[in-house]
This record gives sequence, structure tokens and C-alpha cells, in this order.
Amino acid sequence: MSATATASAARALALLKELVSCPSLTPESAGTIEIARRELEAAGFKTEEINRGAVRNLYAVHGEGEGLLLLCGHLDVVPPGDAAAWDTDPFEPVEKDGKLYGRGTTDMKGGVAAMLVAATEHAAAAAKPAGRLALLLTTDEEGEAVDGVRHAVEVLKERGEKYRHALVGEPSSAERFGDLLRVGRRGSLTCRIKVEGKQGHAAYPQLCANPVPALAALAAEISGWEFAAPEDGTEATSVQVVRLHADAGAANVIPGTAEATVNFRHHPLDDPAALRARLDAALAAAPLPASCDCAPGAAPYHTGAASEIGRAAAAAIEAACGQPPRPSVGGGTSDGRFLGAVCAEVVEFGSVGRSMHMANEHIEIAQLGQLAAVYRDVIDRIRPPAAG
Repeated sequence: MSATATASAARALALLKELVSCPSLTPESAGTIEIARRELEAAGFKTEEINRGAVRNLYAVHGEGEGLLLLCGHLDVVPPGDAAAWDTDPFEPVEKDGKLYGRGTTDMKGGVAAMLVAATEHAAAAAKPAGRLALLLTTDEEGEAVDGVRHAVEVLKERGEKYRHALVGEPSSAERFGDLLRVGRRGSLTCRIKVEGKQGHAAYPQLCANPVPALAALAAEISGWEFAAPEDGTEATSVQVVRLHADAGAANVIPGTAEATVNFRHHPLDDPAALRARLDAALAAAPLPASCDCAPGAAPYHTGAASEIGRAAAAAIEAACGQPPRPSVGGGTSDGRFLGAVCAEVVEFGSVGRSMHMANEHIEIAQLGQLAAVYRDVIDRIRPPAAG
């Protein structure tokens, strides 16, 4: 590692320790916004807050002209849970065995610290920047995600502000640093199924219609559904039965209805209407009357690995890790789903997230330096420092 890279890694570690020391439980900023603003303003960024309610959103811009790249992250964290499950104070950063422990080290204060280092060091080197580089940091990603990036994007859209690319710093790596690059996210569709039977005494089943076996058969059938693998190698649509319920209030009573909740995680290029049609066909074939009510959750988005930002991020990851990442649309939801309103292309990349939301959450310290290097490389590829 060069002396410059070593200094950048050390700075990212110092910043992460500061951020972890702030107990920024959603929607509290607890000093994190002030730390980020300090770093950004010292590097020449113009900052403002686009707040709503108790949520603070920091928007910082460097340069003028066309919007080239927006870096997005969150400073809020989930509660630490049972303190006894932690080996250290969750809000006191502790180095041990090459790792930094503390709530938010991976999700995603580590990503924010790396972004701050990459963006400010790029700004220092960009004597004649062409176009705008921006950061959008929120304290409402782990909560309702209504007054955070979603709100800030609405404000930016009303102003007519646009960016060609966006990079979200969620902890996207799975088994090793750099193995995945999120080029989209699957959408969520939740369906509640009800099977209608006839209630009665369990000793006289001939007088009743038990909906439980019918529902159990439906659940087993749906759980076995498989979906075609996408051509780009990303994750296919999947389905899980997450809830089964039937209760007449007594052990000797056959219930009149039985209900199940099914969750689809659908690939961005798959049609949710086709999923609903397949479910309706299964319900129509059930031995008892069955119906369902479906409600979409998080909307999908898809940029694709062949996009300009996808290629730039993949090249930066390969330069840092020695091999290219696999394109992915997996994982849960993120603020990336909101950015399409003002950003033409959106990808997500961050540290290995295996310990996020757990006790003893941690990040590999060496990984933090690599992350800052990848972010800096992506920024330099999209907005060459000597441009203009």
C-alpha cells in the first residue's frame, strides 16, 4: 500500500471511530451530521440540510454544471439490542484482531467514512472539476424511510436537479470484499391468502370443511415454485411463505378460515402481475374457496452491469480486489430505490455485511481502506480530477 493509500485508510478509520461514538439511533443524528459537514465544508463542498420532521438529510455539492455522481449513505443505526450479547460497548469503537467493533461499523457508517475520505480527497485533487459531485446522507434509512432520502429526492426533483450516476454505500459484499456489485434490487410483493371452510366440532369432521389441510397444501406448492434465472446472472425471483394461521379458540374446534402470508421478491425485469396470475391459478385449483389480497412493498430498480456506472464500479473493484464482482439484485431494500427520480443510473457497493444488525458488529480495518480506494477510483473515473 502506498503512503497516500495508507494515510487515506488511517483517516477513514479515525472518521469511523468518531461516527460510531455517536449513538445515532433512527432518526437521531447524535452529532454525525456535524462530523460529515465539517469534513465536506473543509474540502470546499457547499452543504445544506433538507430536513423533515425529526429526520436530518445532509446534501453537499462540489463543483458546478452537469450532475455527474451522487454518493448516498445513511448515518442512523438500529438499536444494539441486548447489551449482554456484546463483548464491548456498542457505541465505543474498539480495535481487536484487525477489526473495528461497534454499532454501525458495517451498516453503514464504515461506508460513509470511506465516502467522505474519497470525496474530499478527490475534491482536493480536482483543481478544475467538470460537473458536480454530491453526497446525500440521511438519518432515516433504518426507520420508516419516508422523511430521509425519499423526501430529499422529492425536493431535488422539484428543483430540477439531476445526476447521471449514483453510488449507494450499503454493505453489499457477501463472503469476501468485492464479490458482489448491486446493479439493482428486487421488488417486494406481499400476498395474504384466505381459505374458507366450515367451522365445527373436531369429532364430527363429516359436518365440517377443514381449511387447514387445503392451506397447507397451497403453502407447500407455492414454496416449491422456481423461477427462471436471469440472463445477466443476477438473483431470480423467489417466494417464501412467511406466516400460517388458523385458530377457532379451542383445541376441539375446526376453524372456519385459515390464512397465510406469502412474500415474493421479484426480479426488476419480472412482471408482478404475472406472479399474481400464477397465484390466482393455484387458488382456483384449491379444494375449498380461496382468495388473496396482494400489496406491493418496496419497488424494484435495475441499472444493469453494462451501464456506465456499473462498468466504472466493476473496474474499480477489480483493480482493488484482483477480480471482478458478480452483478447482483439481491438483498433487502435500500435507499437506492428512491434515487431513480433524480439519477439515471444507480449501483450499490460496500463492505462485507455478515455482522450487520448483530451483536458485536464489526468491519475489517483493512477492508475500510480498500473501500475508500474503490470509492475514490469510481469518482475519478466518472469525474476525472484534471478535467476542464
